[in-house]
Amino acid sequence: MTTAQTITRNKRERLIEAAKLAFYRQGFSTTSLADVAALAEVPLGNIYYYFRTKDDLVSAVIAAHLAEIRARFAQWEQDPSPRQRLLSMLQEERKGQDELARYGCPYGSLNIELGKDGTSLAPLAANLLEVQIDWAAQQFALLGTEASEARDLAVDLIAWLTGAFVLGCSSRSPALLDRQLQRLQTWVESL
Repeated sequence: MTTAQTITRNKRERLIEAAKLAFYRQGFSTTSLADVAALAEVPLGNIYYYFRTKDDLVSAVIAAHLAEIRARFAQWEQDPSPRQRLLSMLQEERKGQDELARYGCPYGSLNIELGKDGTSLAPLAANLLEVQIDWAAQQFALLGTEASEARDLAVDLIAWLTGAFVLGCSSRSPALLDRQLQRLQTWVESL
């Protein structure tokens, strides 16, 4: 890769990372391209070289989130126990519980905002939760649960998890979120 390609890739990646952070902490609708450019330390005019519209940028953010989610799945799948994989998912959320208690779920928040706006990006954002449901359903199925029940358990898990993020955020309470994560852990251990 040439130096110019590295610089271009680095700027694009910085813009995506800045947008992820800004959309998460400020919200999608209130974040301007100027906010993203400033956070990424890239001149505003340069953002249009990489992303013609804010929708193009949010598409790239969603793709980056999906890549991160799938990378975590690959890491957890190194463990032979499906139950332990699910527990690893919950443990990962514990690591970020202070930020989750302050800003909520980055995937849920983006879904809610895009869904309210009625944008064509809403179905793309829905994948952020759907891939988690699908993965959790696979783990429940590997635990011997029937396919339809495994899917229902996965929906319950992700719904309870995102609900815990909402409650933790609305009360600004990492302790409340921790208690909810502990209850989810106990539930998964009991299956």
